[in-house]
Amino acid sequence: SQMMPLWVSENGLLFATGLNMTEYKARYAPQGEFDAPDSERPQVELFVMSFCPFGTQAEGLLKPVVDLLKEKADFRVRYIVSISNGSVSSLHGEYEANEDLRQICIQYKEAEKFWDYLMRFNSECRQYAGDNEAVKNCSVGIMQELDIDFEAILECAEGKEGLDYLDIDESIASAYGISASPTLVVNGMIYSGERSPEAYKKAVCSGFVQQPEECSQELSVQSGSASGMC
Repeated sequence: SQMMPLWVSENGLLFATGLNMTEYKARYAPQGEFDAPDSERPQVELFVMSFCPFGTQAEGLLKPVVDLLKEKADFRVRYIVSISNGSVSSLHGEYEANEDLRQICIQYKEAEKFWDYLMRFNSECRQYAGDNEAVKNCSVGIMQELDIDFEAILECAEGKEGLDYLDIDESIASAYGISASPTLVVNGMIYSGERSPEAYKKAVCSGFVQQPEECSQELSVQSGSASGMC
C-alpha cells in the first residue's frame, strides 16, 4: 500500500495527511480486507460521543489495542459535536457535550491517565445520563481517585480552551465527512469492518510500513453487540 506523509503541529493539536484539510476527504476502504495507507507511526482516531452506547463500547474494544501498541502508534479519541456561537451541542444533550469537554481536556492535559479515566467513566457514570450535575460529580470523583488535577480540567472544560480543542475535532470530523459514533480511522482511511479488539488491532497494524512484533499477538475476537451507531 502507498506511503503517506503525516505530520504533527508543534503544539501537537492536529495531525493529518500532508494535504489541505479543506480539500481532504477520508477514503473509504475498498471491499475486501482493510489495508490502511502505511506510515512509520500510524495515526488512529476513534470518533465518538461520550454517551453513545456503541461509541463507549468501541472505546472498550480499542483499549486492549491501545495497551498493546501505544508505544508504536498514536491513538486519539475525537468527539462528534456541533459548535456555534461559542457553545457546544452533542446528540444526546447538554450533559454529553459537557462530558465531551471534560474528556477532551483530560486527553490533552493528562494523556497518560486518559484511557483509565475513560474506562472508569464508562462503567460508573453512564448510569447518570440526563443529569448534568450527577454526571459531573461522578466524573470529578474518578478524576480525584486517579490523581488527575480536576480543577485544571474543569477550568479547561468550562472555558475557551476546551472549546478550542473540540473545535479541532469538529473540523476534522467534518473534513472526513464523519457524523456517526463510533467511526475508526487509521491513517486517514475509514474502517467499517467488524468491531472487536482483534479486528481493531488488525486495522491498526495494516497501517505500519513494517509491522512490529506486537501485531502478531492475538487479542479477543469478542465483539458483543457492536454493530450499531449513534
